[in-house]
Amino acid sequence: MKRLILVALLATAFAAPSFADVTVKATASGKGMGMSAGMTTITYIKGNKMRTDTVMGDTTRSMIFDVDNQRLYSFDSKKKEADAVEKGWIFSDPRAAKGQPGQAKAMAEIYKELAATGGIPDEMETNIKMGGEGPMASMMAKMGNMSSTTTVTAVETGALAADLFAPPAGYKIKEQK
Repeated sequence: MKRLILVALLATAFAAPSFADVTVKATASGKGMGMSAGMTTITYIKGNKMRTDTVMGDTTRSMIFDVDNQRLYSFDSKKKEADAVEKGWIFSDPRAAKGQPGQAKAMAEIYKELAATGGIPDEMETNIKMGGEGPMASMMAKMGNMSSTTTVTAVETGALAADLFAPPAGYKIKEQK
């Protein structure tokens, strides 16, 4: 579900050049895999950099995308370290794309379709149906499909600090290749 929110915002954010710093706030709820969850997200965009902070319960998970340097940082509020993936990613960790090529292809298609809209949707409903063959696919199908609804609650413009697009000072960077 977090990835779907990110997908929507990434696709629309990079569909056209940004001329102002933008902050997008949203809420999401969803269910799937035998669970339901609610979350809030704040996405910050400054030029070709984007940061998304997703709050679920008492944990904030952050992802920073630096398109110019092809770098991705991922960290959460409970750890003092950030995973950093360098070169070769397309809006996700390349190791995940290699491990799940079908999912990576489907996500790329979603990015393409969302970018074609030319804007940011105020509300989006997403439904994902599990499929495939073999024991793992069968187990996933039994656990249930996934659905989520994301609603933008605010869009603001205003200068954003450059250090917002880097892991916090004092965090250990763990390089992933």
